[in-house]
Amino acid sequence: MQVELDSADIVKSFKNRLPSMAFVPQNDHPDIFRLLDVLIDTKRGVKKRKPYSRLAKTNAARRLWDKLLYASLSAITDNLRGYDELRKYFSEYIRYENLLFAVDPHHRDHVIHSIWVMLIGFYLLEKCKPLSSVDYCRVLLKDTQTTKDLPNMKSCESYIKQKEPILWLIISLTHDLGYPIQKTRAANALMSSMINNFGFLEQQEFTYNFTVLQNTAIEELLNILSSYLLFTSSAKHKIICFKGSRLDYSKTFERLDHGIMSAYLLLNYLDFICDTMNYPSDPSMSTYTTESTSKQAIIIHWLSAISAHTSKNVYWDSPNDIGVLLILADELDEFSRYSHDVKLDRWVSMNCQTSFTCTKQSIRFEYTFPSNPEFDHLSFFQNKVTKLMNRFQLKPRGIQRISLTSTHLKPKKDKWHYEKTFRDIQGTVRKINHKSKPVKDIDKWIAGEEVL
Repeated sequence: MQVELDSADIVKSFKNRLPSMAFVPQNDHPDIFRLLDVLIDTKRGVKKRKPYSRLAKTNAARRLWDKLLYASLSAITDNLRGYDELRKYFSEYIRYENLLFAVDPHHRDHVIHSIWVMLIGFYLLEKCKPLSSVDYCRVLLKDTQTTKDLPNMKSCESYIKQKEPILWLIISLTHDLGYPIQKTRAANALMSSMINNFGFLEQQEFTYNFTVLQNTAIEELLNILSSYLLFTSSAKHKIICFKGSRLDYSKTFERLDHGIMSAYLLLNYLDFICDTMNYPSDPSMSTYTTESTSKQAIIIHWLSAISAHTSKNVYWDSPNDIGVLLILADELDEFSRYSHDVKLDRWVSMNCQTSFTCTKQSIRFEYTFPSNPEFDHLSFFQNKVTKLMNRFQLKPRGIQRISLTSTHLKPKKDKWHYEKTFRDIQGTVRKINHKSKPVKDIDKWIAGEEVL
C-alpha cells in the first residue's frame, strides 16, 4: 500500500488518536492540539497567514516533547527520579543545536524532527498494514526444551502490545538525544582549523575518556541491549545475553553513534531503568509478575531500537519490528527539516513531497523536492543510499527488495534511483535520463571516486 505523507493529514490522524490514549491527561489535549497546529502553520480564524518561524516551531516541539514523554513514562512507572534532569538536558540540547547550525553547514534540526518522527510513526501504524502488526516476540524466547505454549510468555506479549503507543512515544521522542556527542567532533575540527592560524597557541583537541564508574554503566547498557527474556516454564523466566549482539553494540558504542549515546543518556538519567532491570541471576529466585517482566521487555525494545537506528552492525529481515518503524519514520521525515543557509543567512525548509510503499516483501521510498538551486540533491541521495543499503537483510522469505527514488524539480529535472534485491549483493544506482548507465561501484560513487 502506498502512503502519501501530507503533514496536515499526519497531524489530523494523531489528533483523532489522542482521545484513545488515556495516559495523556485530558486537560492537556487542547494545548497539545494548539502546539500541533503551530507545526503545520495553522492559525485559527486567520485567512491570510505567514508561516510560524523556526523558533516558534522549536518551542512548540519542546513543549510537546515534555508533555508526551512525561505522560508516557508516568504510565509505566511511579519512579520518575531523573526526569527533571533529562528535561533540563533537552533544554540545553536545544541551545547547543543553535551552535551546531553555526559550525556545521550541513546540520539539520533534530528538535522539531523528533516530534515529526513520532507523528509519522503513528501514521504508518494506522495506514500501513505490514507495519501495524509489530512482533514483540523478538526479545521473548521459549526454552527449546519446552514444547507447550507458555501462558506467562503470551501474557507478556499481550501486555507490551497494549502499551504500544507508550513504547512508540518513548522511542521516537528520545532517539536523537545523543546527537551532540556525534556532532561535537565536526565542531571540534572547525574550531581547530581556526585556532591553528595562531602559531603561538598550543591547541589540544577535545577528547573523550571514560572513568571506571562510567565503564560499569556502559557494560550494563551493553548487557541490556543484547538481552532476551527466556521463558523456561509457565512460572519462570530468566534474562540471557547474546554475545554476538553485545559485540555488535560494542562496535556501535566505540564509534559514539548518537543512537547508542541516546540510550546511555537515558540509562544514566532515568532511575527506573536500573530498578526494572535489577533481576536475580538465578531464575529460581524470580518472583516477577507479568507487569514487571513486560516492563523489562519494554526497556530492552526501547533502548535497542534507538541504539540500532544508527548502527551499521544491526539489520532486519522483516518490516514488523518497532526498530524498523523508527528507521522508516526517521528517514521519511524530510518535509520538516530545517537547515541554515549561511550564504543567504536564512532558515531553509525543503518542503519535500514524500511517498512510501511497504509490503511484507518490499520497501520503497520516493522523495520529490521543489526547485532550489542551493540544494545539493546528489549529496542528499548519496546519504540516503548510505543509510539504507545495508539496514535490511534481504532474502526470499522476508524483505526481498528495497528501492529509493529522489527527484529534484530543477528547470531540468534531476532524478536518481537506487534498488537492491536479495539476488543482488550491492544493488544498482542510476541517474534517470535517456543516456543513463548504472553506477559500477556504489561505494566508490559515494566516496566521489566514480562519477556518472
